[in-house]
Amino acid sequence: LKNEKTKKEFRSNNSGPTLKNEILLKLKKNLDVKKYKNFLVIESNQAIENIKSFIIISGFDPEEEQNPKNIEILRVFASQALFLYSYTHKEKPNCPPNK
Repeated sequence: LKNEKTKKEFRSNNSGPTLKNEILLKLKKNLDVKKYKNFLVIESNQAIENIKSFIIISGFDPEEEQNPKNIEILRVFASQALFLYSYTHKEKPNCPPNK
């Protein structure tokens, strides 16, 4: 979030266009579901070391968007992705080896 750069991006095989970071950061804060043109954006609830996770869906089904369980599951996925990223990129402690 500090420098508005993408650290890691995963795309599906049939993914189309996506949103630029500056657009993601300008979307209204404190909304469960953010919409921009034909994109649905789900954001992780928290930031870890100033990093947030976003799930961007193009061509979403408006009926599915209205189902709160679907949105909550997607938010959990975004938070899980952020946790896994931060955990795997954590600096290793400089501990002496076991003897």
